[in-house]
Amino acid sequence: AEAEARRKAEAAALIAAKQARQFARDRKRYGTKPEVALNPTALAMIEKRLSSKIRSRIQLSLRSRGLLSGSISGDFGPETRAAIKNFQTELRAEPTGYITPRQLRVLLSE
Repeated sequence: AEAEARRKAEAAALIAAKQARQFARDRKRYGTKPEVALNPTALAMIEKRLSSKIRSRIQLSLRSRGLLSGSISGDFGPETRAAIKNFQTELRAEPTGYITPRQLRVLLSE
C-alpha cells in the first residue's frame, strides 16, 4: 500500500513539475509571472498522497530549521501550514502553506 501511495505521489509530482516548467516558459516568453503559480488544490492533492512517514520527515525538517514547535504527528495542521509558509518565505517563494515537489526536495535534502 505504501509503494502504491509513493507511486501516486511521484506521478503527481511529475505533473506539478511539468506545470512548473510550463509556467517558467510562459514567464520567460511573456516577461511576467503567471497569474496562478501552482494551484493550492493540486498541491493539496499531492500532499494527501504522501505517506505519514514522509509527512513526519517534513515536520522534523521544519522543526530542525526552527520553524515548527508543535508535535510531530504526520498530519499537517495549522502549525505545520504556518511553518511551511515561513519556509517558503525563506526560499522567496509564494507562501501558500502547501509544499511543492521542488520545495520538498530542498527541505528533505538537508
